[in-house]
Amino acid sequence: MLKPLQEWICDTCGEIIRSPHDGYVEWLSNNDKQQRGFRIVHHARCSPKYPSGDCYKYINKHPNHDSLALEDFVSINGLILLLDSLDKGSYHDPDF
Repeated sequence: MLKPLQEWICDTCGEIIRSPHDGYVEWLSNNDKQQRGFRIVHHARCSPKYPSGDCYKYINKHPNHDSLALEDFVSINGLILLLDSLDKGSYHDPDF
């Protein structure tokens, strides 16, 4: 059983990410500021594939990728980051 907000399953290798410090969230963004393909993966140095590889699917492999450390999403401001990814809204981005 995983510990909520402390452990996750890597979307690439299927192994447990044992702490927020060991994970990364990656996704794709297009020119219309739409985001898709969110994935939780091992940070490169914590990947079971390290040092010969990593668990990233988009980082350094796709031109329109974005990413943040998993610990940023479970911090005090984490909910704000997640909601901002869903819909910026006209207040924050009138052109959206």
